[in-house]
Amino acid sequence: MSFPNTITHIDQNAFLNCHSLETVYIPSSLQYIGGYGHDEYGNAFGCCPKLSNFVIDEDNQYFDFVDGCLLKYNAKISDYAPLQTMLVCATAGCTVPSQVQVIDSYAFYGPQYVDVVINYGCKELLPYSFGDLKNISRIFIPSSMVSIVSNAFIYSVSKNVRFFTDATEAAVVSKNYWGCADKIRDHITFEYNENFEPIINK
Repeated sequence: MSFPNTITHIDQNAFLNCHSLETVYIPSSLQYIGGYGHDEYGNAFGCCPKLSNFVIDEDNQYFDFVDGCLLKYNAKISDYAPLQTMLVCATAGCTVPSQVQVIDSYAFYGPQYVDVVINYGCKELLPYSFGDLKNISRIFIPSSMVSIVSNAFIYSVSKNVRFFTDATEAAVVSKNYWGCADKIRDHITFEYNENFEPIINK
């Protein structure tokens, strides 16, 4: 799918549930996906299970496609937050790159995700970052994480999901800097091997 080189904005959920969509071509003119102006977030390509590639025009200064992730540079989350690198849309099998600071609403949305690794550097998950992931089994959350809102994993936390983290148990539980700590506490593994197998199963 491609867009004319005059488009500057794609609305949130514009291509929700496009099950046959595989590749999206981003023109040089595109500046916003989801919101724009005051709040700039909201994935336009949620629940597109075959989507595997974004081709970015070389003259586009706003977006990049890295390690299976569509990134937005200098994204404005609110009037009070600094501009940040935001993961807008994740394809199946992606690894969240270290330059990502915040993960957008519905960036991960649909049945195509099984294992998700968020690299060190990411600090914030917006509401519904991981929405309705029916097949998710493992999510790695780095100790750099500062804010996870209570509905970040809406409909995605079940007895089959395991969270792995290099943060200490004290940081997650006592400091409670993850807003959803109470919901996922029984699913967190703090000690594990290189294959993400628990050494001590909490």
